[in-house]
Amino acid sequence: MFQQLKLTFLLILSMSFCLESHAASDICTTCRCQNSETNIDCSSRQLTSIPQSIPPTVEHLNLSRNDIPEINEEAFQNLSSLKTLKLQYNDITKIKAGTFRNLLNLTTLELYKNDINETEIGSFQNLPSLTNLNLGNNKIYEINTETFQNLSSLTDLELFNNNIKKIQAGTFQNLPTLTNLHLLYNGITEIETGSFQILPGLMTLNLGINKIKEIKTGTFQNLSSLKTL
Repeated sequence: MFQQLKLTFLLILSMSFCLESHAASDICTTCRCQNSETNIDCSSRQLTSIPQSIPPTVEHLNLSRNDIPEINEEAFQNLSSLKTLKLQYNDITKIKAGTFRNLLNLTTLELYKNDINETEIGSFQNLPSLTNLNLGNNKIYEINTETFQNLSSLTDLELFNNNIKKIQAGTFQNLPTLTNLHLLYNGITEIETGSFQILPGLMTLNLGINKIKEIKTGTFQNLSSLKTL
């Protein structure tokens, strides 16, 4: 009985290894793989969807400069080793809730130069290691107060050149390590009091080239580390 269980376990293990190896070899016929599939470059391949054969060992994945219009919610599931994800210069229009869930080691997420007009609540949920998030050059018109909630390691947030007209109170709450925030070229007309509340590490806040008519008392209150405005 014990011997039979042992053989079954070894068989399952062997099949799992074969499937992972097959997945790695599949993607490496389309993309460029380096360092035993930990660094995969799928840029400029005219892809219209995220490849489904991405090995779980990948740490750096480049999908930039393709024709990808949407991201399936399961596309990056189980890529627990992923550190860098580049999706810039695609045709993505919407970021769905849970798209990047459980990418616990992800530090850099590049989404600039797409056609993103909506980021659902929970789009960037459970990303404890994320330090750099670039959403510049998109068509985002509204930021929900829970969009960037609890990104505890985030230092750099790029939102330049979008269509944001109003910054709501609490939009950037619970971002204790945020250092640089760029909101230039948006056409912002209103900033609610409390929009930049509890950002103890913020050093650079760029609001240039907007249409702000009034700055209310207390708008930049308690930004103790701010050096550049």
